[in-house]
Amino acid sequence: MGKWSGLLTKTANFPRLVKQEIDAAAGRLFVWGEFDCCTWACDVCLKIAGFDPCWAFRDKYDDFGGALQQMRDFLGPEESRNLSVLHLLDAVSLRMGALNGMVQVPTLKAQTGDLLVLRLPESPVGSALGINFGDRAWTANHQDGMTSYAMSEVIRSWRL
Repeated sequence: MGKWSGLLTKTANFPRLVKQEIDAAAGRLFVWGEFDCCTWACDVCLKIAGFDPCWAFRDKYDDFGGALQQMRDFLGPEESRNLSVLHLLDAVSLRMGALNGMVQVPTLKAQTGDLLVLRLPESPVGSALGINFGDRAWTANHQDGMTSYAMSEVIRSWRL
């Protein structure tokens, strides 16, 4: 599945699908490039809207260093040169949203199924990609598969 080109339409049963994806990921082992914050959130987007926001990175990294390199390559040397690791994911998400015509919404207006970037100090990059469900931000993590956070931790959100 490549870039999105058109209006996103969520499947009719998307809330149930999001819940199933959260439940299925509980206790799953974190693996860079297979089950990390980006791949999990983008897998959910594929299931509920048929769109893969991480099309540019899919199957191209298998460790933290590889993920960083993919983000820097995606942004290009001019843009990524002065960015700290803590700002990479945010910059990549903004570029990916713009390239794909995704509609950014105020974080407190995010709805179930919306794609999110949240502050996550315990993450190696200081943030994570997640999905809104039940007024919580859900993301894959290193400890126990899935964790939910208050929406106050969300710094960006896109409507799916």
